[in-house]
Amino acid sequence: MAHSYYAAEPFVSYPPSPFAQADDTISSGHTPSAPNGAAPPRAPYAQIAPARAPPPPGLVADESGAGARAEPAYEPYRSDAQPPLQNLMAAQLAANTGAAAVPTVPPEWVPDEKVVGCMRCAKHFTLLVRRHHCRMCGRIFCSDCCSNFSLLPRQFNRAEPQRACVRCFEVLLPMQRQLMLSVSKAARDGDFRQPAINAPTTRSMRKEIAKAAATLGEFGSMPDARIPAQLLANAKGVAFLTTLKGGFLWAGKLGTGLVVARNAQTGGWSAPSALGAFGFSFGLQAGGELNSVLVLLNTEHALAAFSGSGHVTLGAGLSLALGPWGRSVEAEAGGGDAGAIACYSYCSAKGAFAGVAIEGSVMWCRSDLNQTFYGRPVTPRQLLSGQIPPPRAAAPLYRALDMATAPH
Repeated sequence: MAHSYYAAEPFVSYPPSPFAQADDTISSGHTPSAPNGAAPPRAPYAQIAPARAPPPPGLVADESGAGARAEPAYEPYRSDAQPPLQNLMAAQLAANTGAAAVPTVPPEWVPDEKVVGCMRCAKHFTLLVRRHHCRMCGRIFCSDCCSNFSLLPRQFNRAEPQRACVRCFEVLLPMQRQLMLSVSKAARDGDFRQPAINAPTTRSMRKEIAKAAATLGEFGSMPDARIPAQLLANAKGVAFLTTLKGGFLWAGKLGTGLVVARNAQTGGWSAPSALGAFGFSFGLQAGGELNSVLVLLNTEHALAAFSGSGHVTLGAGLSLALGPWGRSVEAEAGGGDAGAIACYSYCSAKGAFAGVAIEGSVMWCRSDLNQTFYGRPVTPRQLLSGQIPPPRAAAPLYRALDMATAPH
């Protein structure tokens, strides 16, 4: 039988229990009316509450307030409580013995209307203090007690980081690298249809990968615009951007893309890092165009600039795009937080835009998109240096790069 990585993952279970017992409840939790002092059976979401007693934080009393019956009560969070499996060693032991540490079905969420306060700090919910469900245990917390995000085991069927309470986050934290390699968006199949026209901006890394692969295919299908294979093979890295530019005299430019680096040891390509771009220009210019841009990073300084927290480029060029398709090649010089760079920029433009202008543009790392794709916070340096393995979802881009660098 095939080994499953997920049978060993610890799971935090929060069985519902009353926050407070009736006035005649003895210290052991048993009621005098129960036979032989045994605790009476209780339903998952119904408990007997003390008459005329106000509900403690986190509970909702019955509508009458006099209360022969109260709404379901839930046990508050206790900082000294421990999860069933406290560490990965216990989880591995459970896997070796065949014990099922994780249920096949995620737990039922606590209903919103049953709780009026945070189940950890007892802070009452208001218009400003909102309810947040922990996606791991299903209990309700305030934003301060449920502010972390992490990947969940496979049975939760979520590829993006989900909100987790403090205790669940501590349990999930040691598993994040394994979950990133198995359940994140980066680990999913990368075979998907390439777009007919590249959109200037997207909110999906998979779409950015498809756009980059389409840009390489676009240059490869035009003999007069094909990038020399040797030049691409010798590049330290490659950046892809799709930008929309338009205006009259003053023009703006906005777009998104990604960057990958060449692995000097293996000769392969790194995990992609998402980019955003914004620019402006002033001069004798008019029109609008959609640009698919490929930037070859020829030096380590160029690659280091894209690996930093910020990147600024300054370029001056003459571009012309008339009719359905046009091409321009520019030499650019720029500066980033890692120093001066040297790169070549190839642009395939669709639209009508003409003019001579002085341009300024800024490119930055889209950290939020990287976190959504990889399942945890990662830096561009970690991605481009090879600390994060190439994801399966980027396979179409890697195939396109291999085809573009092959001798023609």
